[in-house]
Amino acid sequence: MKKLEGIIAPMATPLTRDEKIDDKTTRTLVDFLIDGGIDGLFPLGTSGEFALFDREERKTVIETVVDHTNGRVPVLAGVSDPGLENVLAFAKDAKDAGADAIVATPPYYYATGEDGLFNHFETIARKVNCLLSCITFQNGLISSFLQVSFSDWPRRS
Repeated sequence: MKKLEGIIAPMATPLTRDEKIDDKTTRTLVDFLIDGGIDGLFPLGTSGEFALFDREERKTVIETVVDHTNGRVPVLAGVSDPGLENVLAFAKDAKDAGADAIVATPPYYYATGEDGLFNHFETIARKVNCLLSCITFQNGLISSFLQVSFSDWPRRS
């Protein structure tokens, strides 16, 4: 896989008037962003309305983006959710669809300390075994963006 660098565009998720995933417009958006010179696509991020979609809808978005991108740029699939089991299921779906990496945030709505955050991301890295991009927020702003692969994940003693 190409190194993840440059402009990685968070994608809005196009919907039809009846609030279904709009396959045609999603494909048009993929082309528009790639033709505009971006270096990667990030569907189902915080501008992708991911919290509103069930598992099947999330799978549809990732499958559509990966299919239409057809290897032109890397696809980093958002898998965030407050529940770790859901994150793992979404990550498996993204990996199965061919996403190049997954992006996860800390579990939102639940306060957790440093150990809880480490355990959250460690569990994802170990169980999914693919490139994981971790985004942490502080006071509503991104405070760090870390990419790790399973083999790079630090081991705690």
